[in-house]
Amino acid sequence: MKNLAIFFLLFISIALISGCVQQPSKLKDSETPGYASSGTTGKYPEQNPDCANSGVKTWAKVFGGPGFDYATSLQQTPDGGYVVTGLLNSGPTDSTGEKQYDVLLFKVDMDGNKVWEKSYGGNENDFAFSLQQTADGGYIIGGETRSFEDKGANAYLIKTDADGNLQWNRTFDMCGGNESDRVLSVRQTSDGGYISAGVTFSCSQKLWGEQLPWDDSFLLKTDANGNMLWERIFGWKENIDQALSVQQTSDGGFVAIGYIHYYDPNGPIYIYGRDIYLVKTDKDGNILWNKTFGIGNKTSLGNGLNNAEVLQQTSDGGYVVAGQGADRRLYLLKADANGNKVWEKSIGDLNLHSRGYSVKETTDGGYFIIGARCIPDYEPRTIIVDSNVILEHPCEFYFLKTDANGNIVSEMSGGRTFNGVLWPGQQTPDGGYIIVETVFPRVSATQYAKTTDILMMKLNENGVVCNLTYGQPCTLVPEPEWINNPACKNLIYDEEYIHNPYLPER
Repeated sequence: MKNLAIFFLLFISIALISGCVQQPSKLKDSETPGYASSGTTGKYPEQNPDCANSGVKTWAKVFGGPGFDYATSLQQTPDGGYVVTGLLNSGPTDSTGEKQYDVLLFKVDMDGNKVWEKSYGGNENDFAFSLQQTADGGYIIGGETRSFEDKGANAYLIKTDADGNLQWNRTFDMCGGNESDRVLSVRQTSDGGYISAGVTFSCSQKLWGEQLPWDDSFLLKTDANGNMLWERIFGWKENIDQALSVQQTSDGGFVAIGYIHYYDPNGPIYIYGRDIYLVKTDKDGNILWNKTFGIGNKTSLGNGLNNAEVLQQTSDGGYVVAGQGADRRLYLLKADANGNKVWEKSIGDLNLHSRGYSVKETTDGGYFIIGARCIPDYEPRTIIVDSNVILEHPCEFYFLKTDANGNIVSEMSGGRTFNGVLWPGQQTPDGGYIIVETVFPRVSATQYAKTTDILMMKLNENGVVCNLTYGQPCTLVPEPEWINNPACKNLIYDEEYIHNPYLPER
């Protein structure tokens, strides 16, 4: 289907940019820095099974049914629990026999036990990309729906109460068009309404004849009941841009961050650069300034692929941005209140492709970043969670603290990730971390379950989960058997396991 093809292209672009999706290979005993939660050499010691020195409770839970379940956003709630949104294919079956996707929302308590689960949508595919708890204890969800129009897809907002019961939903056609419109970020505003940012294909002409519509970014302001107050479309010349994150600023206006693709005007459709795009508006969405940032030479084919994940307004009125630079290292940017670059940092070893997924200003004026970095030449092993065998990814959690000038104060790597792409994680009040990923549960060394599930992990202060069961790459289920078979040492895992074709970019 058209939307699944779009998501496949988006996911492949992430893989190319992050460098984290790769075929795993045999673990080397040298040259590979960092700590692994389940390794086989002195540099990768076995994790302490009971984490006796840790005062932070940890757990791992798998959620999902027989079909495809995906997580796209996570938030801790004031009661100590967590709420997750995403999508699941539990809807009606289409003409090809494939189940349609619905928006998924579920709540767990502080120990990861599910409290409730809800789904929303119509007779076609519906997706969620952004989540925030609202002042009344309920939730606002932003995404995309194909259920309520004959053509194209609409931007989609869903409001629920504290128990996930639907209060209202709204759909929006940007510019009155019938292409695809998608909310990628939504936040409640000080007046009780909502500000959304995303991408629209409906508002501009097509590039190269009818081959490809321009992506334009949009801001959408609604009142507390989801009624549109205004929409603003903004783009950068004849290039492709998307707004990935938005927030209200201290002056009542808004700031959004995303990216711009630069295309070869003489070629086939070919990206030759990508810059980070920061735009500031007043309270009515009128642009006050916009800026682009990034490292690398965007005029040379193949260079300059910069990517922004998140931003936060800082106490001095400026902005801090985290993502990945064109050199595939973690990128950190500080801009002043007018969007002028104060400093930028490219952090990490060139051989350890890294990326920032969350950034927060600390009380001392520095910054705390949660991200991931990938270990070359690492042979993943398996963990068992809720009777599911899940393959480690060649990436590890990465926690970084900097001073006010972006200089590293401390850094720590934790346990393995289980997907090449992470959604923003959060530090929890007890000093640990909460992470959510989408995973393929593995059936055996050569087979995988044709399904996806949601893996939530509560990590301790060292970024690991205690009391997990680890096995060799050739672990079998349902009765695990640890096999030291020489054939396992050169095992290449299924390409479809590594590449998740449905996972959207935001």
